[in-house]
Amino acid sequence: MDQTIRFRLNSRPVTVTTDGDRALLWVLRADLGLAGTKFGCGQSQCGACTVLVNREAVRSCRFPIRDAAGKEIVTIEGLERTGRYRWKAAKAPSGRGHGVVCLDYLGTVVAAMAEIKVDRKTGRITVVRVVHAQDMGPVINPEGARMQIEGGITMGLGYALSEEIRFSGGAIRDLDFGSYEIPRFSWAPKIEAVLIDNPEIAPSGCGEPPNVGVGGLMANALLDATGVRLTRLPLTPARILAKL
Repeated sequence: MDQTIRFRLNSRPVTVTTDGDRALLWVLRADLGLAGTKFGCGQSQCGACTVLVNREAVRSCRFPIRDAAGKEIVTIEGLERTGRYRWKAAKAPSGRGHGVVCLDYLGTVVAAMAEIKVDRKTGRITVVRVVHAQDMGPVINPEGARMQIEGGITMGLGYALSEEIRFSGGAIRDLDFGSYEIPRFSWAPKIEAVLIDNPEIAPSGCGEPPNVGVGGLMANALLDATGVRLTRLPLTPARILAKL
């Protein structure tokens, strides 16, 4: 039976009349023309259909529209217009230094974006900000999960930008931290961890998944900033300057 349901969508009041059991996903896409929310697995696991309902991430493919009554819903289109996640499409390389990476690491699903700046005189990358969303099943300890994610990203930045063992005549040249450069607090970026609480699946890994995609994330941001595509890590100033 059709119901009249009122809610707020991307900060605007919306009224729809439809079957109350119908999935929010299809109301957004078919009735309201918001195609940014995608249909993926249809089993509430892949995350393609994720939206925010009262600031909590939910899978819209299994969320009945009747449960949206009186609530605030934000889709990817709404996130684009806010100061927190503002982003607009542009032809690459845009010069903005924005990178994206998505991955599934042993059952943990990750989507991350980064903003970097590249000094064209020195070739050095400065990472301004990383926003990292992660679905690892139920979030048992949110604060601990955020710390794991921040640590994993920081560790990954070392692998991506500076850490390298060099050899000469079969001997290792980098024997201490004077030449083997690990991440420093002085160049750590602002990191925002977005936790997707998904109690419908078993818990999976938290600390390693943020690390895995950082190299690709930085390489994609470098491409957007400069037009340079590097496929070897770390993305050292010397390698960047050689391609500029």
